[in-house]
Amino acid sequence: MVTVLLVDDDPAVREVLRDLVPLCGEQFQVVGEAGDGLQAVEMAMALKPDVILMDVRMPRLDGIGATRRLKQELGCPSAIVMFSSFPWPELEAAAKEAGAVHHLCKPFEMEELKAVLAEAVGCED
Repeated sequence: MVTVLLVDDDPAVREVLRDLVPLCGEQFQVVGEAGDGLQAVEMAMALKPDVILMDVRMPRLDGIGATRRLKQELGCPSAIVMFSSFPWPELEAAAKEAGAVHHLCKPFEMEELKAVLAEAVGCED
């Protein structure tokens, strides 16, 4: 089982992701949801998910700051896939510099999410 933590300040986005993740393969299971970067850090350290799907723009602590804290300060082993509505190369570079394995631009297609999740945990499609 591949466990997934969803992080977005918009409950509607989390709901869509909650519905999409299991469609990426029966091995994927959502184990938690967070509404901001601080909550994401706490939940990631408690739940130890295999993958964290994290929005960039959030209150209290943005996704890049949360990723940096998780990867560089706390040594979190989870693969972090960031997403945002902004297709800026600088944003993708910042996400990867912080420790994310991938950056998706919203809206993304189901097949793209499926491929990125599989790649993040090293499993075949």
